[in-house]
Amino acid sequence: MYYYFEVMVMKVTPFKDLSIQQAKNVSSVEKPFYKLSEGEIFKAQIIDIQHGKILLKLNDHFSIEAKLQNQLLEMKIGQMLLFKVQSNANDQILIEILKNQNEDPKLNVVLDALNAAKLMTTPENVKLVETLLDNQLPIDSSSLQNVFHQIKNHPNISLEEIVFFLNNEIEIDEKNIFQLNGYIEHSINLEEQVGQLLDRIENMKDVFNKVELIKSLAQAKDIPDSAESLANSDSGEKVNHASRDLSKLAKEIEVLNELKNKPEFLLKDIFQKENDTFHFSQDLNPELKAILSNDEEISNYLKTTFELWMNANDENEISEKAKEGLEKILSDKVKTFLHIIRNDIHIPLEDLRNQEKLKEVYNKLYKYVLSLDNTAHKMDSAQGKEIAETSQQIKDHLDFMNQLSKFQSYIQIPIKMDRHNAQADLYVFRKKKNKKNDAQSISALIALDLAKLGYMEAFVQKNGKDVYCQFRLENENYKGIFQKYSQKLTNALLNKGYNLKSISFHSLKERFNIIKSPGNDITSIKEEPKRYSFDMRV
Repeated sequence: MYYYFEVMVMKVTPFKDLSIQQAKNVSSVEKPFYKLSEGEIFKAQIIDIQHGKILLKLNDHFSIEAKLQNQLLEMKIGQMLLFKVQSNANDQILIEILKNQNEDPKLNVVLDALNAAKLMTTPENVKLVETLLDNQLPIDSSSLQNVFHQIKNHPNISLEEIVFFLNNEIEIDEKNIFQLNGYIEHSINLEEQVGQLLDRIENMKDVFNKVELIKSLAQAKDIPDSAESLANSDSGEKVNHASRDLSKLAKEIEVLNELKNKPEFLLKDIFQKENDTFHFSQDLNPELKAILSNDEEISNYLKTTFELWMNANDENEISEKAKEGLEKILSDKVKTFLHIIRNDIHIPLEDLRNQEKLKEVYNKLYKYVLSLDNTAHKMDSAQGKEIAETSQQIKDHLDFMNQLSKFQSYIQIPIKMDRHNAQADLYVFRKKKNKKNDAQSISALIALDLAKLGYMEAFVQKNGKDVYCQFRLENENYKGIFQKYSQKLTNALLNKGYNLKSISFHSLKERFNIIKSPGNDITSIKEEPKRYSFDMRV
């Protein structure tokens, strides 16, 4: 049953045991009663009941006199009750008692927290503090004021995003909000960002700047992080070989760029003719001579071009042809160089289980983009600024994933599969915070955007030796292909000592959302707790 009171603004006066000086010093943050908005909840103590009126003492040291519209026989002087503002218009406020006062102790905690933080007790604020409580997040005065300050600075941030940032101890700023929204909307894709960055380098019209960026990539080629990385001699040889290949290519590209700009002059310095044969000049720079000698394609091309140029009637025509030919070789070598870089930062499927290999890929990528960012920021061209911007975006992406790794397990992995590059999104779930994890139980979701089969999500749950799988397909037309290989999956797991207890296929209506728990269609594979969060340590 509701009990209503009509409160006139003129009746609002400081409580009688406050001195005049105290009343003047009431903080401006403490909300006067007549400013309460519709829906706001407040707590008040009954001071007196007589002649159809009731005197209430508020937490902000104001008292009000309310006119009773209904008899309230069960009310007692000294009792503390919760009230809600029904309306505030035409110089009068209509309030009601909240029912079930003693059945919701959480609300009392919430209201006390809001009052201590000097914050309005609107339904939205009550919901926010309740959500913080549910997620075991602090609701002390300082913490609440900080949260509300962040909301004020970022009015478009959602309650789920606030909780996500607080749970993961990630600073709430525009950069991190942008990154998180990109994950939620699936608009940030690490593999696509890398591809876009390398394509922009390849398509740069300013060849001098292109060469500078290539040189920076060659210099950033991964150096082993520790002596342990070279413990295996075969592995060390591969790393050194790859580094030598990139350094050699970078130097060749640099030389070719010089040659194509003034071939007729440099060719005279490079070659000398003896008995109708051409060989490198004795005075040629030893480094340049070594590069040209070790690259048969360049050496033969230059010799042929020089011979044509020496015997030509139209030197300008030969010079143009020489320049075009060198540009073609230069373009091919740039493509080869960037292809090596691209492969270097995509991990083969068979190496996915190796955590060290995965770390190595991220370290390589970070070194590459950091070097490109530093180099591109020194360029004045529009294309240089685009390179710097894309490099910074990838660096921000990696930094954000690194912050997430403290509490969550969401990572985007550039992978090599079926002779093409792709990306796998990996989510590992655990039960709610502070609940003991079962070492025998693990749940994970893998999202893949396949070249021919489209986007799909695979939810895998392992309980001991039992495995449960659910595939959700964006293109349901390929369901038959997945079903066709179900037996192979069963046999592969059996060979590793696991039993595939169930496998199902469904249409994907909505892609997985990192800040929300999986829907019942996923967790209903096996009777397990319905709510999960992420744990990188699993």
